[in-house]
Amino acid sequence: MKQIHPKIRKMEWSYAEEDLSARAEMEKRLAETARRGALIPYAELHSAILKDFLNYISYDSYMRSGFLASAIAVRKNTDEPSEGFRSLVDQLGLVGSSKRDDFFVFWSQEVQKTYDWYASHST
Repeated sequence: MKQIHPKIRKMEWSYAEEDLSARAEMEKRLAETARRGALIPYAELHSAILKDFLNYISYDSYMRSGFLASAIAVRKNTDEPSEGFRSLVDQLGLVGSSKRDDFFVFWSQEVQKTYDWYASHST
């Protein structure tokens, strides 16, 4: 067996040792993919876990102060909200119509609420 590189033993983990559930889900997805002899896009690997965390953060900010903090998490190429945010808003029935423009008005209001709240609550 090849000797383990000594530097790997010294690596520090910001999240993996603390969030056992998320780590187990990622390991499960990797194992399932490997058993099929396939590759998995990075986005697919973490999207469900990221969505869960962002939805929980929004739940917490909404319960505490009435805004969805994950509104500021956007797609890199478009600066628009993710499908996960849209799904959360739809699930909660927070926009009265299915019109794209109505959703974007709601989203921009949530972005501003998030900016305002964090500006007035510095650590």
